[in-house]
Amino acid sequence: MKKRLLSVFACLALCLLLLPLTAQCAEATVYDHIRYYGIQVQPHTEDGSLYMKVTFEWGAVEELPYGQELKIGIPNGSVRDVTALTDNIESLDFDNSYMYVYLTDRYDAGEVFTFSYSWVQEYMYALSDDGSVHYDYTPGWFDEISIDRMELQWLDPAGVASERSFSGSGDWQELDGMIVGTDLAYGAQLNVAVVYPDW
Repeated sequence: MKKRLLSVFACLALCLLLLPLTAQCAEATVYDHIRYYGIQVQPHTEDGSLYMKVTFEWGAVEELPYGQELKIGIPNGSVRDVTALTDNIESLDFDNSYMYVYLTDRYDAGEVFTFSYSWVQEYMYALSDDGSVHYDYTPGWFDEISIDRMELQWLDPAGVASERSFSGSGDWQELDGMIVGTDLAYGAQLNVAVVYPDW
């Protein structure tokens, strides 16, 4: 009986010791909040690359110090013509997985700001035996940030019609030619499949 009681007390003591650590871990996963995430995509008929433009309305949950980069996913490292479209972007860098956005200012906790940039993304299409061109695209998602509204607009090249389908985790629907998701939880993703039968 004494041994059993000692085991129970030992377990309780361990739980009490781990409780502050668990609370700290939970606090550490509260990151920024995205009010709006807009994506515009258009294929280039010359080489099949994609012109991509993103716009964010970003809310800082904690202070974002000057020099702190924001990491936003990209499909692969074959990127060219990276361009800042708002004055609050100091520089843009990338690797095989992320675009790194360096801002010109610091932002206080609770402050909301907008930024936008564009690039050309290569090696995104596949060719079928029947001559059709296929794209499969999953925009960058955020495992530790929720999103109020996300919009993806896929623009067909002039004179070329596409067939499209989409799926994803979260509430997605097509509105006014855009794929729209609202109240997206951590890690919510969108996948878009676009086929051009007569490229």
